[in-house]
Amino acid sequence: MNNTDCVELGYIAKAHGIKGEVKAVFDVQDITEYRKRSPLYVSKKGAPLEPLEVVRFSVASATEAVIKFAGFSNVAEAEELKGSTLFFPVEALPKLGDGHYYYFDVEGFTIIDEVLGELGTLRTITEMPHQDLLIMDYQGHEVLIPLIEQFVLGPDMAAKTMRTRLPEGLLDIYMIEDKNEEKDGDGEEGETEGDGADAAETAKTKPKGAKKLNPNQRKSTKQLTNKQVLGPSHQHGQAQQQIKPQTRPAGQSMMKAQNKPKGK
Repeated sequence: MNNTDCVELGYIAKAHGIKGEVKAVFDVQDITEYRKRSPLYVSKKGAPLEPLEVVRFSVASATEAVIKFAGFSNVAEAEELKGSTLFFPVEALPKLGDGHYYYFDVEGFTIIDEVLGELGTLRTITEMPHQDLLIMDYQGHEVLIPLIEQFVLGPDMAAKTMRTRLPEGLLDIYMIEDKNEEKDGDGEEGETEGDGADAAETAKTKPKGAKKLNPNQRKSTKQLTNKQVLGPSHQHGQAQQQIKPQTRPAGQSMMKAQNKPKGK
């Protein structure tokens, strides 16, 4: 088993108690989905994945659980797991309902805009603090598309396409800025924040460091749905992010689903 065969669930924050238990932080839509799933895989500082049998899994909150692994019986042993990343095999992930998909299910899809037609390839979906982003490869450029209902209409799983309705001028901004950067070298890039009513305008401002936003992303348990895109406020309590034809292989979750553990 290796990272590419798994999704990243979260990480082990610290030892808990005196009997070898650990406190783990999860970045999934429904932590309860994993109470009876064993083994979980752990890796520390890039080491090979190690399967650990789960003896006890107690949900502490929507994002935390106290876990007892076989073979760990005291604080010192539990402390050895601190900082380890938790993984779970893709093939063993919870089955999703009709019309729900994991973020990684749509990687490689062709993006087709309802006005502009076929554009490029959906490289991945990256998770950001305020909103998730589709990363599209377009004519040799990296374009970031906010994963919100106004812009992302949903996937066609059979055709392997993602439908969009991009705001006017978004692609031009990326093409023009990249040309200017080639002339001027390292230039300052604008920051964007906000969504909702201001989404169309903020989407036209290239996020600072956008050219460097090329994450070696983990497979996320985030999900999508076929009928609408769900934002961050809908993720908790649903287990992994999904795509509902509207979540990281190890390392990264249009979209109504349960994704890419976030920062540790």
